[in-house]
Amino acid sequence: MDFLFARFSPDKLKPYLKMAVHRFGILTNKKTNLIKQDKREIAELLRNGKEEKARIKVEHVIRQDFTIEAYEILELLCELVHERMRLIAHEQDCPADLKEAICTLIWSAQRTECPELTEVAKQFKLKYGKEFYERAMANWPLCVNDRVLHKLSIHPPTAYLIQQYLLRIAQEYQVDWTPTEVGLPEDEASTMPAPSGFSVPVAGGSGIVDPYYSAGSGGGGDGGHGGGGGGDKDNGGGGDGGGGIPTLEAFAVNPRPPPAYSPPGVSAVPVSGPAASEAVVGNVGTPAADIPEVTVISATPQEPPPAIESQVPPAPTIPQPPASAPAAPVEEEHPVLPNLPSVPGMSSPGQAAAGGGSGSAGSLEEDMAARLERLTAPRGGHGGGSGDNGGGAVGLPPAAPGAESAPGKPSSDYEDLMARFNQLKS
Repeated sequence: MDFLFARFSPDKLKPYLKMAVHRFGILTNKKTNLIKQDKREIAELLRNGKEEKARIKVEHVIRQDFTIEAYEILELLCELVHERMRLIAHEQDCPADLKEAICTLIWSAQRTECPELTEVAKQFKLKYGKEFYERAMANWPLCVNDRVLHKLSIHPPTAYLIQQYLLRIAQEYQVDWTPTEVGLPEDEASTMPAPSGFSVPVAGGSGIVDPYYSAGSGGGGDGGHGGGGGGDKDNGGGGDGGGGIPTLEAFAVNPRPPPAYSPPGVSAVPVSGPAASEAVVGNVGTPAADIPEVTVISATPQEPPPAIESQVPPAPTIPQPPASAPAAPVEEEHPVLPNLPSVPGMSSPGQAAAGGGSGSAGSLEEDMAARLERLTAPRGGHGGGSGDNGGGAVGLPPAAPGAESAPGKPSSDYEDLMARFNQLKS
């Protein structure tokens, strides 16, 4: 919420201007030391013949020099505005003689490494309004200092300026270096083009030395890279060495002729001498002595090649695994049933099986008849048993008090036994 109630304050602007001056001094000293280190590296590159890399690296040195120059101008403008603070605070509009200085400080706020200059631009925005601030940022109508505008621009330096910097660095560090015209644009006022790689050495195994230097770039000699343009030796001509870019003819290698085609079953017989001239097609008018040895195909049968089966070794025999004995059948295990308690008057399953099929049916009928007789026998006392059965049979439980069975209606057990007895008889 502070920005809603922010107002221009000369007491805040003056300290920021002083701090910006000190900041520009610190940045200038720092960049000066970096430039010295970069110049030593560029001199070493020129000494090693890496001119293209030196051209690229010197652009950074030029940019640092431009920035230092712009910082010194901005430092002067900050001093001027600080001294005329009373006039700025008294006037409602921007004074005409301070318009360029104030617009330059506003325009440079976003293009420098000084954070104090950003606060100065904010104070001027609060003083003169947003419209004035936006015009100054857009440099309309040409209110920014020309030198500051050029030194802080993003455009690369020209090729002429790069060459002059390289010459000064070579002289300062005593490097024996002569600038070349290779890779330079025709117009020196234009920017430096992309490197073509002429300073990169050729592979050592090729045997070529300096193939990218232009003809006439140096004196003659035995195999030098810059032969003379012409003339005899007495007039300072090229001498014995050739100059200029080597052509492909100098390094051309005569290709080896391909072997003659021989179809299967036909042998190739070399023929030389006068007969070779008659066998060659297309060499009309060529002396026979200049014609190389020619291979003529003669249809002489050859022995058939040996059979393929005799050359192929027999395949190794793979031992077969012994036949295994048939597996024994697995006996199924049946679960063992528990022994059930025997019922009085009934025979066990083993006994029934021993007696035969008829005996089992008769024993079941007898058992059912015995059980039927026990159920139809008259009931005894509460704890007594039947006298006919010798007290061995267990009597039915006594009926509940007041509950008597209906006459002529047998019990449920009786009906069940009668139904099972009738089934067995049928």
